[in-house]
Amino acid sequence: SLAQGDTRLLKDPKNLHEHQIVVQKIKNKMLEKSPQVQIGETGIMALKNVYHLRTLLSTIDTSNSLIDWAKHLHPTPALGGQPSKAALDFLRVNEKHERGLYAAPLGLIDAQGDGTLIVAIRSALFDGKTCYAYAGCGIVDASDCQAEFDETKIKLKTILEAL
Repeated sequence: SLAQGDTRLLKDPKNLHEHQIVVQKIKNKMLEKSPQVQIGETGIMALKNVYHLRTLLSTIDTSNSLIDWAKHLHPTPALGGQPSKAALDFLRVNEKHERGLYAAPLGLIDAQGDGTLIVAIRSALFDGKTCYAYAGCGIVDASDCQAEFDETKIKLKTILEAL
């Protein structure tokens, strides 16, 4: 139930720490371009098979387009790790497959260039009759590798059920 998801995630030190790493990095990157960054309250986003912590960050900025913001913020630590350069260098050397469109910014942009972006932390890429499904997990000091693997399988289930 949503109440159980609220209780577990909003009180879980490991998940809160992992989430705060991402929120803090996005906030700091946003402050480089705008002195007015609003940070919403951390809450729960309930999907069919999994719950996520969610914190909305926003700004009113007339000097940068949403595309400029996407370029400035991407990738977040949720996608590549932290510190960003070291983590991305590690992934380039050690990851044996191409990520394709995994974890790309996704959203809506109007004719004026305004809109909303999210980070697509799951994706599917179709190549003929083959579907490549992507999902990941956040690894921090307190992570349990088996629990992270199990969580990733649950995340992939959403994609597989849609097929």
